[in-house]
Amino acid sequence: MRIFSKKAFKFPNPGRSDSAVTVRAREFAVVPDWVKDTLLFRLASQDGDITVLESHAQVAEVEKKEAADKATSVQQRAKQKAGE
Repeated sequence: MRIFSKKAFKFPNPGRSDSAVTVRAREFAVVPDWVKDTLLFRLASQDGDITVLESHAQVAEVEKKEAADKATSVQQRAKQKAGE
C-alpha cells in the first residue's frame, strides 16, 4: 500500500511485537497491508495526516499540494525575517 504521511509515525506490527514500520514526515512510503489494520493508522487517516494513494492522479495531487504548501511556508518565513 502506498501512502503519503504529513507526520512521522511508527506502526507496531500487531502480529509480531518485535517489528514495526516507520514512516517519515512529508514523505511517500510503501507500507505492508497490515498497517491499515492498526489503530494508529485509522486515527491518522481520519485526521488527514495520512493519505492512501491508489492512483497516479492522487500522487500528482498530493505532490502539487505539498509544493504549494512549501512555497507558502518559504514566503511566510521571508516575511517574518523582513519584519524583524
